[in-house]
Amino acid sequence: MAAAGFSWADPAVAAAREQYGAARTPLGPLVLRYAQSAELLRDPRLTTSYRYSLERAGITSGPAYDFLTASLLCKIGRERRRLHRQALRASTQHVITELRPLIRATAQHLAGQLAITGEACDFMTVFADPLLKAVTCRLFGVPAQDVDRLHHLFRNDDAGLLFMHDRAQIPRIQGFLTELTDCTESLISHHRAHPGDDPICGLIHTQHDGLLSEEELHSVVHALLLAIWDNPFNQLRLALTAFAQHPEQWRLLQQHPELAAQAVEEVLRWCPPAALIIRHATEEFTYQGLHIPAGSHVFLGVHAAQRDPRAFAHADTFDITAEQSAPLLLFGGGTTACTGTALTRATLTEALTALTSSLGPPQITDHTARQPTTHSTPPLLLRFGWSEI
Repeated sequence: MAAAGFSWADPAVAAAREQYGAARTPLGPLVLRYAQSAELLRDPRLTTSYRYSLERAGITSGPAYDFLTASLLCKIGRERRRLHRQALRASTQHVITELRPLIRATAQHLAGQLAITGEACDFMTVFADPLLKAVTCRLFGVPAQDVDRLHHLFRNDDAGLLFMHDRAQIPRIQGFLTELTDCTESLISHHRAHPGDDPICGLIHTQHDGLLSEEELHSVVHALLLAIWDNPFNQLRLALTAFAQHPEQWRLLQQHPELAAQAVEEVLRWCPPAALIIRHATEEFTYQGLHIPAGSHVFLGVHAAQRDPRAFAHADTFDITAEQSAPLLLFGGGTTACTGTALTRATLTEALTALTSSLGPPQITDHTARQPTTHSTPPLLLRFGWSEI
């Protein structure tokens, strides 16, 4: 099926499959071209594969299995559409627009501190982490006494273990889920006692109206926390890495800050956080002559598809002036679309605007640092040049 864009020839793909637990599942079709990937991302016969991957790894009970099978991530059909709609309402563009002044002010403050020190730093610790801590805690109305607890929960690398399907990590997963459940219950209880206009309160009102059960309320809050905390954080790392490799693009953004939103789209196209998106076939069907059995997996090569020259002009060039000629795929599609999309775009736009207005191009000072994985985000050691503005 090479002519249709299906191939396992790229060695990088095998590494990505191992990273995301896919190497433990039967070999399924790998889709590399944009058009086919876009169609399959929105195909209702394909859904997220977390529960099925756990079962194929021999994990059919226990905390990780119980959590994922009850979560929004593993719902299908009408139930998935209903819960996904509620999650999207809690993270709409309107909600993020109201949060935008805080994102801008925090990013400007942190960039200003970097300009004053002028020293090499771990960008994730001194910029990305405090930015996302401030923004996410304001978005969810996290009470002051729970801020550090929730922040530690999502920065200790255990969240990603949920998706690694490794039986040896069950004790750590149990600890993470216990803490996540406690944090969620505390957050919901706080908002019930102190009603407001934040997304959690909106979901509580929906639950009071009979549109969500108590279990579904917790499931949607879990999904929002997992998506909205991690996605902007990981994408900031990839964005700064891309600009370190293309300093002329950084200088171009310095000279033309009006390109910030367009630069974000190019970052998202050029370096999506996941090389593969894995989907599970809920029924047997045929796609472009390819037989896909029920229960099998389909691997969508998002990184390759977003550099498909059939969909993007100058696909192999990182160019912040390029206007996207096709929608991006990294956030999924349909009822599997990521709920952190709007916040990721807003955070990257404000962060890049603040950083380029105060600092010269970043330089990576330690190229031996590990690459990020689904359960670990290593340091990004940078030194910024002097701003030419």
